[in-house]
Amino acid sequence: MYSSADIERCRASLKGGSRSFHLASLMLPHRMREPSAVLYAFCREADDLVDEGGGHHAVRVLLNRLSNLHSTKGPAPQDALLAEVMTQYEVPTSVLEALVDGFAWDAEGRRYRTLDDLFAYGMRVAGAVGVAMALIMGARGRKALLAASSLGIAMQLTNICRDVGEDARLGRIYLPIEWMEAAGINVDTWLLDPNFSPQMGEMIARLLQVADQCYAIGDEGMSALPKSCRRGIRAARRLYAGIGHRLRKQGFNSLAGRTVVNPIGKIACLLNPELHYFTRNDLEPWMRATERAAAFVIESLPAHLLATPPVTPEIDGHAAWAIDLFYRLDQRALDIRSDRDGDLA
Repeated sequence: MYSSADIERCRASLKGGSRSFHLASLMLPHRMREPSAVLYAFCREADDLVDEGGGHHAVRVLLNRLSNLHSTKGPAPQDALLAEVMTQYEVPTSVLEALVDGFAWDAEGRRYRTLDDLFAYGMRVAGAVGVAMALIMGARGRKALLAASSLGIAMQLTNICRDVGEDARLGRIYLPIEWMEAAGINVDTWLLDPNFSPQMGEMIARLLQVADQCYAIGDEGMSALPKSCRRGIRAARRLYAGIGHRLRKQGFNSLAGRTVVNPIGKIACLLNPELHYFTRNDLEPWMRATERAAAFVIESLPAHLLATPPVTPEIDGHAAWAIDLFYRLDQRALDIRSDRDGDLA
């Protein structure tokens, strides 16, 4: 299906771009690793093209490449693999166009006044990728795809909390502006000399709490994934949430340096994750916020992708092996009987 050279390039992009996602990808079934790496490679390349000086020109180039994925003249050479994956797994180009739209917001230095505004951004740059991954793994139905959106948004909120200092030194701010104003912080003045304060710590803690609730919403969609895929997605979720747990331990101060989770910490996240328990009332506001943010992506999908599939019992690996064995033995018995009857004739 895929050329080995192209796949190696995508795998290298994943391994070099995100240790957490690379580790989680190793827990996916083998059939999912290649298409997942292809999707990640495009997302990584698109982010780099816009972020490293390409700006709005890079956005236009990327949108043009996406529009040509399924055109009669064919995709750009570097996108042939992506086109193949998106066709095979029914991922509409509108999903990745949403991602590029989010990168365009980065290019213009957009700020986000409310938490709803921030959800809209998180949906574009991360929730859309969650939807694409869910479709690749076979998830179908509005509820499942909204859960995937929420998981992506949670990861982006975690990123924002981790990178407050790094972003500020680049003149960027992603915390809700109305939160900063309510804390008595003038955004433009603060960006001239970014510093940590108790008020800043409270905002980061507040946003991490929202992220944890979005992770919990994402957890509810895990059952829509094939059993073989759940371990890898659960691992990615735990590793990312672990960044937030690490931030808590250092007093929510993400301005002193980039928050990282060392290898031992990653193992701890996988084996003994920090769990939060929320009631349905706790999660309801963020479910509605996700629905508002994700509506433009979800409603762009064909109706059959949004229809909830019938519930069918899942067969684990051992049961499937046993069924296949009995089938082959039965077929062998039929063949022997057919040969014997032929000899008798």
